[in-house]
Amino acid sequence: DVAAGSANQIGSVFADWVYNTPFSFDQCDGIANRLENFFESCNFETKVDCLIAMLEMGTSHNRWYVERKFVRLCATGMDTALAKRLAIEFRVRDDWVCRAVDRLERSISVSRDQLHPELVHALSELCQ
Repeated sequence: DVAAGSANQIGSVFADWVYNTPFSFDQCDGIANRLENFFESCNFETKVDCLIAMLEMGTSHNRWYVERKFVRLCATGMDTALAKRLAIEFRVRDDWVCRAVDRLERSISVSRDQLHPELVHALSELCQ
């Protein structure tokens, strides 16, 4: 399907742009909502791109709304196959993801144990 392929490509490019671009604090919530829209309608690769972008934007801007959205999307009810794919991305970005999750925990007083077990396992291997 051409439309689905285009949505995946646009979502991935948007997520990459979000990951690599500084924003003013007040733009973050709207951008996170757009990321979530792509997350809800795209394939696993684009979903992972959106989650990584959300984690970066939320923690680099200390934006609680975005951080909470990331935790909600990655909680224990997350699709296991998606969690396994995100765990691979965590392993690729090991040092960065450890720092980001540490900031996330301090920022909104959550524990990484609230994330899907596949993500908790990957973080326990990576972040010593």
